[in-house]
Amino acid sequence: MMRPPRARTPRIDLSNIDVLRALILNTTALLVTLMITRLPALMVPGSDSGTVPRLIKTISTPFVWPFSFIPPFNVELFAGITLIDVLIVPVIAFSGLLIAGIVTGWRDSTADRRRHPAFEE
Repeated sequence: MMRPPRARTPRIDLSNIDVLRALILNTTALLVTLMITRLPALMVPGSDSGTVPRLIKTISTPFVWPFSFIPPFNVELFAGITLIDVLIVPVIAFSGLLIAGIVTGWRDSTADRRRHPAFEE
């Protein structure tokens, strides 16, 4: 006697694009957080003597350093904070969201191609 098929639990279909998008968004969030924590580390007087502010400056300097040679960006606004220290936060956030949007568009375009009648066999 045959038995009815068992109900199977659905598998989670996590594509590579979803993983890439999550990686991009998490990296963007980490970089934005690092750049925001850079601002108080620059403002504190004598912060070079502390371990944590010095570590934050050391890690975040490679993102700001190339722009520090461009004259408008190296203008000090207040308490050791330059214009690029303030502008780098929205630039990183916008770039990360733009890249994540492009990756999401890749997923949608491949899904459309699979459903298109011309691609069916």
